[in-house]
Amino acid sequence: IGDFFTERFQSKSLGAAYAAFSVFYFMYYIAIGLTAVGKTVEIMTPMPQSAYSANQVASVEAFGRYAELERQYKSGRELNTRQSTELESLRQKKQAGEIQSHFSYINSRTAVPVIALVILIYAILGGLKAAVITDFIQGVLIIVLSFVIIPFGLREAGWFSGLHQRVPEHMFNLLGSPQTSDYSLLFIVSIILVNLVGIVVQPHMIQICGSARDETAGWG
Repeated sequence: IGDFFTERFQSKSLGAAYAAFSVFYFMYYIAIGLTAVGKTVEIMTPMPQSAYSANQVASVEAFGRYAELERQYKSGRELNTRQSTELESLRQKKQAGEIQSHFSYINSRTAVPVIALVILIYAILGGLKAAVITDFIQGVLIIVLSFVIIPFGLREAGWFSGLHQRVPEHMFNLLGSPQTSDYSLLFIVSIILVNLVGIVVQPHMIQICGSARDETAGWG
């Protein structure tokens, strides 16, 4: 809501700049959310291997070979020339989506447009009230399901002993490892500070503030 900045600082250019920023911000923000939803739908609607076509079987087998070589590479095991070439080729195929670990009855290319259309319809019909109700229900489900799913997942993996057997040891290091180096302590602290400072001017926070009676009530 660029109007907030226009009225607060008496600057139409600042309001326009924030409106443009909000458009690009939400394009990125919503894209991440829809991608996650699409992947979740695929996981929830798996196709049994007996229903795979010949091309799908070949794709899954190639992905299995890729996962095996990638696991060997990350564990520090030296690959020979043929294996290195094969791994690089399979990496490119994975990035292009030519090989997959599984197939589902509903893929993300179908699920994402349908879900986006549903969101668009209820947002237009319900406005801010619909967004508040949706966020409330979503928040409760996230908290509850985040804990509910843990015992089921551990049971499938063979509890903690089975989990350690199935997952490489470096994956249990929250700060990464020489093989992955995903997140350093400095990176985590920086992200926390950036979010604490920046959350108050994110577009959806401004929207909540914009629904208040006045500026004092909004920021209070």
